[in-house]
Amino acid sequence: MGFFSTIRTLLYREIRLELNTGQLVGSMLFFALLAGILFSMVFTAGLDETDYFPGVYTFSHLFAILLILNRAIARERENGCLELIMLAGSSREAVMISRITANYLFFILISIFITPVFLLLFDLHIPPAGILQLALVILIFQAGLAVTGSILAFLVSYTRLGNLLLPVLLLPLLIPLLLGTVESISLALGGTWNQSFTFWLLLMLTYDLVYFTAAVWLSPYLLEV
Repeated sequence: MGFFSTIRTLLYREIRLELNTGQLVGSMLFFALLAGILFSMVFTAGLDETDYFPGVYTFSHLFAILLILNRAIARERENGCLELIMLAGSSREAVMISRITANYLFFILISIFITPVFLLLFDLHIPPAGILQLALVILIFQAGLAVTGSILAFLVSYTRLGNLLLPVLLLPLLIPLLLGTVESISLALGGTWNQSFTFWLLLMLTYDLVYFTAAVWLSPYLLEV
């Protein structure tokens, strides 16, 4: 099977499986919405929502995604699915890219659902330019989560304590991405594209490219079966 055929086939399989079960997206959506409701109740009236919204929004995404990363990889290993994919002569790089792409699409879907809810819960009014900036930040942020999360999810899937190890290993690696996301969202809420906003976007893009390159390069080792 060719490189792009493998990516297309595996991605189609993941989407069909999720449409049939709804396990991953449903779990993430429930947790993220619950976190948003709880945080909106905890922060008292009178505080400036723009001060804490970026952190709440970013970490609600992060913790929701942590819930399902291990499950997504475990699904690959159930009933020897990953072994069969490898025996079919599939490129390990293609398998890794398909996993990253599937995760990315699921993460973006969650953002599409919960972002309007979060803005409503925190009573935020963003100018049209700010909405476009926020969308761009989310796209880059979710790409970084999908890439880094997929690498470590495959890595810890070989251990018995994968559910515990994943957040311990992942969170320190995400510090640059999380910092860039929080700062970028803070600037996007004002709707002004300035030099500082450009700097944080470039930092996040660099992070994504570095880890995507690492994911492709390490895939032959991470996908040993």
